[in-house]
Amino acid sequence: QTEYQRYQLNHQIYGSLAWPQVEVLSRGHGNRLVMASIWLQRRCESAVIRWFPKDEAGLLLGIVVGLQQHISDKFSQSLNNTSTTHIIVASGYNATIIVTAVLAVTSSLKRRVSIALVLIILIGYVALSGFNPSMIRAAIMAGIAILAQVTGRQKMAMHILFLSGAAMLMINPLWIFDTS
Repeated sequence: QTEYQRYQLNHQIYGSLAWPQVEVLSRGHGNRLVMASIWLQRRCESAVIRWFPKDEAGLLLGIVVGLQQHISDKFSQSLNNTSTTHIIVASGYNATIIVTAVLAVTSSLKRRVSIALVLIILIGYVALSGFNPSMIRAAIMAGIAILAQVTGRQKMAMHILFLSGAAMLMINPLWIFDTS
């Protein structure tokens, strides 16, 4: 299997057409949550592109929501040369920043309210990042770790990782082939 074939399997692409004839039969019948997340992501993307220079906008969009198409070839090559390409991927580090920031901002609230807000904002961030597998895994892990704290159980990283992996594979078994 080539890398592209694995990519297709991960994204549930089972075929392709060279020059398809496309006709829109109806609108508004898709998954509303996915449609809303795409709309929000595009709004953020256009705002960042409007406010920042090209490479800075590309870097910010890569770090925050995992969009990499706005990074110039020259800047991308610089990231490759310095082995820092991983910073332009939305992942567990982003989830950690969000959890830490929201917990700090809501520290004056009741613990359960604060944790509920963290989980809601984390789910929103996963939607904003386009439901990519690395962010889903990070959100599941963070959610399990937070809920373990609420219930007074010690968190064990390996158990949380395995639970997250199992949950992800129940959502989409083809994610087992995803690099993240």
